[in-house]
Amino acid sequence: MADCIPENTFVVTLSIVTHGSTISTSLTSSQQDMMSDTRLFSLSGGFDDVVCLDSMLTNYSEYLYTIFRKNLDQGSYKPMREYTELVKPKYGSFRELFEVLENPDFCTVFQTITVDKIFGIETKPTDNSGIFVVSVHKKKGDELLLEYPKKGNPNDVMNLLVLSDFRRFADIFHAKIPADIFSNMDEKFVKIDKSGRWIERIRMSYLVYIIKKLVPVDSDLEEGRTSPGKINIFDYSCSGLSAPSAVNQEQRNELRYMHAEDEEQGIPKWGGF
Repeated sequence: MADCIPENTFVVTLSIVTHGSTISTSLTSSQQDMMSDTRLFSLSGGFDDVVCLDSMLTNYSEYLYTIFRKNLDQGSYKPMREYTELVKPKYGSFRELFEVLENPDFCTVFQTITVDKIFGIETKPTDNSGIFVVSVHKKKGDELLLEYPKKGNPNDVMNLLVLSDFRRFADIFHAKIPADIFSNMDEKFVKIDKSGRWIERIRMSYLVYIIKKLVPVDSDLEEGRTSPGKINIFDYSCSGLSAPSAVNQEQRNELRYMHAEDEEQGIPKWGGF
């Protein structure tokens, strides 16, 4: 069964290989609305740090290219689940070496995102660190057809922490990045380095906001519906609370991303409230 999404809907798949922390466990209604139409794979799960070698993170991230850089005849949820089933036992075995066993939610796909994170790097983005565009698909008939990368450049690397790459990403949708989207913004949303060439850190909800500004919305006035773009996020960053002292242990135990629907019930709807 394929994702049930309207014709001409774009599906963007991202890979996050950065530092990370959870900065909010109580989203505003506007933030909750912004995170709709987004699915999240979290390597850490819950509110833990990632226990992994950098080389493993790179391999986990780059393997997505093999899975997603082709036409998908069963939507994007099925390969997302298959990837999770492949990675979870491998990462679980590595965690056991460090006796990190208390969190069962690692390597989980979450349909509804109820927290916000900050993604960032300490040095200039590289081919192994950043926010990478794994693929862009467009719904045509019963398939998701690959729009990016093109056949002539199948191994292209596009890192959204590099502003020139962000502009290339906008070109996929024949869009222009609004002039004020990065300038004069509060650093709690996004911080640009002094050279003005790359992003040092960005809030997850703001990243989604920018992407939704660029991806065209297909409207069907006769049926009274719109089909906004969909986003799959594969997050390999830590998810520890940025201010853990503000949350007591009882509250921390109750803090959870909301789970996807039961697999037996078929493919879950896209995230949202």
